[in-house]
Amino acid sequence: MAINQYFTTRVGTSLETLCLVLCLIFFRTGSLPPGTNDAIVLLIAKVLKPEKITQFRPISLCTVLFKTITKAMVMRLKRIMLKLIGPAQASFIPGRLSIDNIVLVQEAVHSMRRKKGRKGWMLLKLNLEKASDRICWYFLEDTLQAARLPASWITWIMQWVTGPDMTVLWNDERTKAFTPKRGLRQGDPLSPYLFVL
Repeated sequence: MAINQYFTTRVGTSLETLCLVLCLIFFRTGSLPPGTNDAIVLLIAKVLKPEKITQFRPISLCTVLFKTITKAMVMRLKRIMLKLIGPAQASFIPGRLSIDNIVLVQEAVHSMRRKKGRKGWMLLKLNLEKASDRICWYFLEDTLQAARLPASWITWIMQWVTGPDMTVLWNDERTKAFTPKRGLRQGDPLSPYLFVL
């Protein structure tokens, strides 16, 4: 507790000011200071004794400055998500619930059973497991342009997506840095909003 009070009273104000200045610079220029966008990937075990890489959940640990910027972007994106996302999408949209889609599927199945011809009807369930890891960045950029987001927003988002170097924390040691070529970060507040686009 004493460390938190010391930090807040001695260092906090100057760091808050620096963070604010860097955020404003990013929103004006679309560029980040080197290393701001970097992340450490922490692998969280999904089971007690994991034996396969699929039994881990990767979480990106980002800098406080970077999280501050992405949270500001999320707050702005929330205002326009209803205009960008179709009516069947429920996740991450204020006022919409996933249970609405369950009701929709039940109604579709009921209609299919009652239809006399039964030809030409099909329901498709897609498994989106780890789909955020497979998002192609050029597709995301095209989607942002098709959504008619301002060019500055597209620059900010693409800087966020394409800019980081990452390391994996394994057995308390960081691996050699690498640059991802596709996908969205797990654990970042902006990822779900980009995924549903």
